[in-house]
Amino acid sequence: MELAIARLVIQSRRTNVPVSPCSVVYIAPMKSLCAEKFSDWSKKLSSIGLTVSEVTGDTSESEISNNLNSNVLVTTPEKWDHVTRSMDRSFFDNIKLYLIDEIHMLSDLARGPTMEVLIARTKAANQLSKLSHTRFIAVSATCPNINDIAQWLGTPNMPAVSYNFDSSYRPVPLELIVLGYPDNG
Repeated sequence: MELAIARLVIQSRRTNVPVSPCSVVYIAPMKSLCAEKFSDWSKKLSSIGLTVSEVTGDTSESEISNNLNSNVLVTTPEKWDHVTRSMDRSFFDNIKLYLIDEIHMLSDLARGPTMEVLIARTKAANQLSKLSHTRFIAVSATCPNINDIAQWLGTPNMPAVSYNFDSSYRPVPLELIVLGYPDNG
């Protein structure tokens, strides 16, 4: 995800078009994960001139409009759904990079439908706009149907690509250990 943000910055500098507010939207299903990314990216991305804001359940309505002026927005699906329901379609023209963490949560009965609607809303706005071209990046450590999700995220003009990294890419190999105990009744 950070490499995709770096690529966006490099492209904007080549074309002399600054990264606009809300160019990058990062969605994670948990406030704790959002807080972690906000803290990490605020430090890292400020060095390349990007501002980062966090919009979660703790964010007041008055803070939301200020946070939408940041280049990178870190948010939860529920709060982003609340924000985007009232937005004009042209708002989506600013979004160049849509980062979805824990995409396997689409199958979650509580949060999955919200995530699906958010993605569908952004895709629909992209199809209607001549200006917008949003790149979707979705990641998960445990997504068994990644090819189906990739097909859904893609478009006929720009099919999605999925990568499946096995355990050989891990810096620390996983070990499975089964401990057996005698049955004492």
